[in-house]
Amino acid sequence: MKQRVLTLSSEDRLVQQINSIQKIIIQLSHELHYRLQRKIHEPGVRNIAFFVTSVVLLKILFYSINEYRKDKKIHHLKLANSKLALENAMLRKKLSVCK
Repeated sequence: MKQRVLTLSSEDRLVQQINSIQKIIIQLSHELHYRLQRKIHEPGVRNIAFFVTSVVLLKILFYSINEYRKDKKIHHLKLANSKLALENAMLRKKLSVCK
């Protein structure tokens, strides 16, 4: 009896990794925001710039991951569109031969 093994494609694994990275970024962003809010009210704080920079960098990373995912979706849509155009051309050719 053959066992069927379900494997994820490399793209599916990449999407899962991106999703987990986004979750981590969101958690870190919330933690940094919480710490920043606490630090603002403490006297003599020197590390506010570090926290602000960290939050900004995390948001930039989050944005770049989203842009990468959008580019991948656009690429897949373009491939699907070109496949449909090819099928359309083949069907038109068959139709012209049948006439």
